[in-house]
This record gives sequence, C-alpha cells and structure tokens, in this order.
Amino acid sequence: MEGNLKNYKLIPNSAGRKVKADQASYRKRILKSFKGHPKRFDGYMKKLKTVKEKVGQIKKANGEFTASDVETVQALGDYFSSVFIEEKEYV
Repeated sequence: MEGNLKNYKLIPNSAGRKVKADQASYRKRILKSFKGHPKRFDGYMKKLKTVKEKVGQIKKANGEFTASDVETVQALGDYFSSVFIEEKEYV
C-alpha cells in the first residue's frame, strides 16, 4: 500500500515538470517567430498584460450608474475631491 502512495505522489510532480517544459518550449517558439516582426511581438505583449485599461461602470452619488467614460471620470473626480483633505502648514 505504501508503494502505491509513493507513486501517487510522484505523478503530480512529473506532470508539473512536463507542463513547465511544454510552456518553456512554447515561449521559445513564440520568441523565435517575433524575429523581424515587431508588430507581432507588440500584440503578444499587450495580450499578456494583466492590468486592463478600461474602468467599468461605477455608481454615482445619486445612485445611478455611469453610462460613459466622461461620466465615470467625473464621478471619480467628484468622489476624490469630497474625501481629499488639504493640510495646512503650520509655521
């Protein structure tokens, strides 16, 4: 029974190594395909970005959701200006 348990623990380790090796091989092929194709490289890098540039709808002070980017910017500006505290310098 103990021998089967040992083999069971080795299977995930082996699978993980194979997945990492496959990913490395894929990255190597992709990088070779970029040689002389800067637009392809740029598209690949944009796809990898984890931070998305769009801000979704937010709720305004009156409870309605914003319908456009301009309204979203205005709502965020109104909120930040309402919580911003201007500190006075003491001489």
